[in-house]
Amino acid sequence: MARGEAGSFGQALINALADAAGGTIGVLKSYSAKGWHAQISKLTSSPRGYEAAASVGLSATPKTLRAWLAAEVEPTARNQALIAKAYARMGGRWPAEIERSPVSISGVVKQGDDDRERGVPGVSAALLIDPTQPGASWRQMRDAWESGEVDADDFEEWFIEDILEYDLGEGSEAWEFPGAAYTVVIG
Repeated sequence: MARGEAGSFGQALINALADAAGGTIGVLKSYSAKGWHAQISKLTSSPRGYEAAASVGLSATPKTLRAWLAAEVEPTARNQALIAKAYARMGGRWPAEIERSPVSISGVVKQGDDDRERGVPGVSAALLIDPTQPGASWRQMRDAWESGEVDADDFEEWFIEDILEYDLGEGSEAWEFPGAAYTVVIG
């Protein structure tokens, strides 16, 4: 589960995506190592790397880790795949798993005259969006993420046009997020 909070819906969405991507907004171009040894070396160079490894289920005893780093022992194919996955997460790769996960939105949601606060505990349910509807697409957001062109207004617009409207419908009035505080939970 990924979570993002901000003063606008678009930024809360970006923050949730960053949470799913290991804390980075957009892909860091400096993460280009291809081999498992270079990747494990980078992972073990910072607390963020250890967090990325743990998040994908990669674990090794200190003895095994030392053997990998010294290139005395090669990780199994499964561990090499986990190393690559953790390295990609550390590098801010697009979190593709979110494309199949429900999106929960708390904050002011407006369509026409219907203007209400969503996701207030004990008062109102969060707006729940199913991004797997036929025609829904994360493509514009994914492309912007991978190119480093991450803009809160664009992400809000694309989410409405490419995801929300495929689930809830376009309707005669536009969907808006005019509030000052949002929480987005993916998954």
